[in-house]
Amino acid sequence: FEIVTAIAFEFYKREKADIVVLEVGMGGRLDSTNVILKPLCSVITPIAMDHTDYLGDTMALIAGEKAGIIKENSPVVVHPQEVEALKVIEAVAKDRNSKMILVDQSTIEIIKESLTETKFKYLNKSYSISLLGRHQTRNAAVAIEVAKLLNDMAIFKIDSSSIENGLKVTVWPGRMEIINKEPLVIIDGAHNEHGARGLKDTLEHLLKSKKVIGVVGILEDKDVDAIIKHVVPLLDEVIVTQPNSPRSMPYIDLMNHVREYHDNVSGFERILEAIIEARARANKEDVVLVFGSLYLIGEVR
Repeated sequence: FEIVTAIAFEFYKREKADIVVLEVGMGGRLDSTNVILKPLCSVITPIAMDHTDYLGDTMALIAGEKAGIIKENSPVVVHPQEVEALKVIEAVAKDRNSKMILVDQSTIEIIKESLTETKFKYLNKSYSISLLGRHQTRNAAVAIEVAKLLNDMAIFKIDSSSIENGLKVTVWPGRMEIINKEPLVIIDGAHNEHGARGLKDTLEHLLKSKKVIGVVGILEDKDVDAIIKHVVPLLDEVIVTQPNSPRSMPYIDLMNHVREYHDNVSGFERILEAIIEARARANKEDVVLVFGSLYLIGEVR
């Protein structure tokens, strides 16, 4: 990861990038991306109980690692968090004299949602995104606040129409992404409990009238039950496979977990066989949903 990060920095330098959106690998405080001394802005997205072996086994400890990207006299935009995590972030921001902008999700109002777009209001202004899932409106609100901040800092001129158009054309491969129609094949990198909750919400609001055949594969170091307990009960059939990674949970073991939440479960070691089987079971109006690991959905894509 350190080598890839160094290559990325060299690439940005050669390209003379105007702006770089740099995502940490794990945590933040000790991550190799965290060598930037004066970012224009730091951003903290939803904190979940993930990578607990490395980051700590409480929300407060994990939040402390995430808040490590906040720099002296440099603003931070924060997605709504659980109280325990937010207290830690607020304390770090105060200690580093960093202006903190907390997204007010209570002002988000869903106007219309479909499999092609979600229309919503944030702070009484209307926006449209093509990303599926209500949770993406909260992510969009974070992006809006970052853009407004950069505009206010007079670093870039980003007017309201640029923000609207930017949100409208945003695509995010592997996040509730439709990659086939008839049958509808959707891939979603829900690889922790927070992602699984977002997927559950989307299933309940957008796909509740459809027959959904799930294809799932998860890495062994993840909290497997925290992922599948939210999604698997909402599926009509489940096909288990295993991602191409040395950290992958063997599909036989994953089947045993899934059977605690569903009766109709089958499994294939090879991803291709699992996808062929799912497509064969699906009628034109059905949905094949692939989720559980970014390694899995990358290959399926």
